[in-house]
Amino acid sequence: MTRRTRIWLAVAFMAMQISLCRCTTSAALPDGAIFQDSSPLDSSTDKPSTDPASELLFLSVGAGSAQGAAIAIDKAGHIIIGGYLSDRVAFGPKTVGSATKNGIFVLKLNPQGKVVWATAVVGEYWPSLIALAPDSKGNIYIAGEFRGTMSFGKHTVSTGRTGKQGQDIYIARLTPGGIFDLALSAGADTYGGWFDKDGVYDIDVDHRDDVVVMGKLEAGATIGSYTTKSYHEFIAKMNPDGTFAWVGGPG
Repeated sequence: MTRRTRIWLAVAFMAMQISLCRCTTSAALPDGAIFQDSSPLDSSTDKPSTDPASELLFLSVGAGSAQGAAIAIDKAGHIIIGGYLSDRVAFGPKTVGSATKNGIFVLKLNPQGKVVWATAVVGEYWPSLIALAPDSKGNIYIAGEFRGTMSFGKHTVSTGRTGKQGQDIYIARLTPGGIFDLALSAGADTYGGWFDKDGVYDIDVDHRDDVVVMGKLEAGATIGSYTTKSYHEFIAKMNPDGTFAWVGGPG
């Protein structure tokens, strides 16, 4: 890869700042809100481009703290980013989050790097977003871990335990417009307290828009209509309506 090759970079999310750039590999990553490359390159000619849309290269976030965890590109070329945030964070013109609670965020950029929408869900005790995947229609599935209760729009998930005890996994879906239309959870309180840590590793969507999720569950954990008999890693296939076609794993 030459120094003049144009690439999309998802830069490490640092305290007080989150940056994305479409740039040459030799470009610096300055602080600030929006930056423009003084001489953007046309990928077909490797010469300066005259396309105004190619000039928007940097997006930066100020107040609050955000950390990216997952990134994907949908069929239309939109860039989808998800992660963890604390306090309120501004993604371009959209400010999300809570001044009193931590949460997760999902950010959608168009192919030129401009913000389409951003949304956040706050939780009671340090929720996480581990993975995300778009389907063929532009819907976005996200998966992560939480304690207590979380509300994804009109859909609420709960561990069923009080306080910080027990960690479950969640799976949620956003429409192409950034509205949550599905959320469910899985887990069990086998040991109680902090030792009960159900978790998720990854999520993906196949060509039929069925969802596959992989993670770990404690003994007695429920995922859909299935209940685990022992602690083990699992893989599950979920239909678009939120029902599980099957759940498998060792043990």
